[in-house]
Amino acid sequence: MMKIEVLTKYLSGHGGTETVISSVLNSISFATELFVAKPMPNVDWLEKINDSRITVGKYSDKRFLLFLIYHLIQNSSDEILILDTDTLKVAKFVKTLFKKKYKIVSWIHFSINDEKIVDEKELRKADAHLAISSGIKKQLMQLGIPEKQIFLVYNPIEKNTSLVNRNDSEQIRLKYVGRIQLEGQKNIKFLLEVVRQNPSIYINVFGSGEDLNEAKQIADNYGISQRIHWMGWSNDVWNDDEKYDALFLCSNFEGFPMVLLESISRGLPVISADCPTGPDDIIEAGKNGFLFKKNSLKDVQKCINSLVSLRTVPSLKVQNSIEKFYGDIYINNLERALSTIQNHG
Repeated sequence: MMKIEVLTKYLSGHGGTETVISSVLNSISFATELFVAKPMPNVDWLEKINDSRITVGKYSDKRFLLFLIYHLIQNSSDEILILDTDTLKVAKFVKTLFKKKYKIVSWIHFSINDEKIVDEKELRKADAHLAISSGIKKQLMQLGIPEKQIFLVYNPIEKNTSLVNRNDSEQIRLKYVGRIQLEGQKNIKFLLEVVRQNPSIYINVFGSGEDLNEAKQIADNYGISQRIHWMGWSNDVWNDDEKYDALFLCSNFEGFPMVLLESISRGLPVISADCPTGPDDIIEAGKNGFLFKKNSLKDVQKCINSLVSLRTVPSLKVQNSIEKFYGDIYINNLERALSTIQNHG
């Protein structure tokens, strides 16, 4: 049986990447291992992983590098799926110096062009690449990586048995899930502008972050605090009884926004900025949501106006619009890609 390892320098233990990793390790038919070189703030999510060997480093200083190198020297995996280019660089060094046979496969979970932590030179050293969106595949090809070395696999999501309650009131009820970051990736300042411009919008904001207090102050200054409910961070953001029209995402960039899949898998449509990368792989206009031009209030307003038409689309139909990301279909595509890499890569 082929042996696969997922390896990275660091994970927070809170994000969508962790959800993807646990889903893959629990579903794939190959022997699996997870190795995280540095300590994680949250390890609770590891309890969801079955039948995989899991190693989390104890050293946050330079000793973690020795720990990683020793692990790679002893490594007996056929393929190592690596989530960051710092670790990829070390894996390539060990492979060359010690004549290791493992295949190095990059598995980057964010937009390559928008993250300064990605070393494009080191990324090219991988034997193959798993692209979680068509946008990331395009970015890899722009780096000069041959298309035959890139495998578009997307990310998996479970089809949920419980559906979100859909709104039927005159108000527009939205939901936001993510970090509270005014500028940068999450672009919460634009969300506040959207609420300011449309007095029919009410939104529940799930998440925490460095800009939470400032965001609340801006909402007060705009006179919209009564229409924004700051729900805080939660282990289960979907466990509420509120009725919604859509999930709202206004990011400047993403890798593959799992929150869109999480929403649609529960029958709730989405409205998202057409940011790189991922939303255009997920959203089918008029079927499960709408895309708007990034930072365009005019475009957002068009989407808001069209939300009423989505109220007639049954939740099950919204849910079924992302079949290619569910269960066996995803795992079959991933296993086919990994087998191809092993046999021909």
